[in-house]
Amino acid sequence: MATPYQALMPIFAAEVFRGDARMLGFLIGAAGFRRIERPHLPRRAQGCARLALHIVIGAALAGVSLMVFAESKLLWLSLIAIMLTGSASFSSSWAPA
Repeated sequence: MATPYQALMPIFAAEVFRGDARMLGFLIGAAGFRRIERPHLPRRAQGCARLALHIVIGAALAGVSLMVFAESKLLWLSLIAIMLTGSASFSSSWAPA
């Protein structure tokens, strides 16, 4: 699953949060932070039905957390939301083998 929201990160960093390149780095880094532990999920999900449930939940969580990020004006809430978006979009992109 592509992450088209990252194309708008420079706008959020500069105009919404009044930041610079470091702010942009924080936002993009937060999106990839939770992906460190996510590759272990397929081993924990036993069977295709359970993995499919993880994919559906991940897609729903990615959408909701992206909406929270888009509407938030608080930096700490936006960092948490974009962290959840990155993690959930990564987990929703798996296909059962």
